[in-house]
Amino acid sequence: MSVSEYRFEDFAHVATAAFHAERAAADHLNQPEHVGRLLVVAGLVNDLLFRHGYDQTVIDYGCGNGGLISLLHGRNVRGFDFTPANVAAAQAAGRNVEHRNFVEHPEPSDIAVMTEVLEHMDDPHGFLAALDAPTLVASVPNGETPDNHGDCHLWGWDADGFLTMLTGAGYSPARFVPLGPTQV
Repeated sequence: MSVSEYRFEDFAHVATAAFHAERAAADHLNQPEHVGRLLVVAGLVNDLLFRHGYDQTVIDYGCGNGGLISLLHGRNVRGFDFTPANVAAAQAAGRNVEHRNFVEHPEPSDIAVMTEVLEHMDDPHGFLAALDAPTLVASVPNGETPDNHGDCHLWGWDADGFLTMLTGAGYSPARFVPLGPTQV
């Protein structure tokens, strides 16, 4: 087993509120590189809600314009995002999304969702350690390396590195779904 985790060059500015202040809204449900992953995550979360009750609290951290939230069947689903344009678009669509620095203040929930967020954080390990949610559904780009990674990504993992980070934070993966260029 090869476990790989990379901290790319110090682009910590991409994890700041100032970086996100002027960014455009992200409509991931209408982006071919994101929609498949969101549909898989929605299926996993909706299955959890079906099995454990639709009153479970769900927080989608880094939710973009709330596209994933629109696919969830829970009665207590919220999203937090750094980018004001994302929050405005989500709220205009009637989605329960707040502009918040969730990295410094994660809230307790039954289910935490993070799709394509951990690789943007300055300290994903610290965030996961502080997260107060018994269930986590997360995805990151699979197999990014120092020579091949997104220009706004601070971190990269292969599948084993990602699982090692999750178990190090106290999560026991019950289900692991490799998705081509990403993993859930």
